Amino acid sequence: MPFERERRDTEEVNARSPCDDPDLLDAFRVFDKDGDGFISPEELNATLSHLGFLPPSASLSRVRSMIRRVDTDGDGHVNFKEFQTMMKDSDIS
Repeated sequence: MPFERERRDTEEVNARSPCDDPDLLDAFRVFDKDGDGFISPEELNATLSHLGFLPPSASLSRVRSMIRRVDTDGDGHVNFKEFQTMMKDSDIS
């Protein structure tokens, strides 16, 4: 039941970080491959490489440096709140 898992994952992310912008939540999910509510360095590296923004050979240290710029709680991952803040502070959203 993939749909049921997706709905449950959405409810969990929404419960942790309420969001009134479904597009932003969808964008977060593009990076959060395993649906745990966090973007890991590995997930960010894979997604940016897949989208052509990083060469496949990019080091994880480079990606970790990107994450540190927005990682306000210092856990080494980007949670939805940090992602939301980053997107609102940029001209992307």
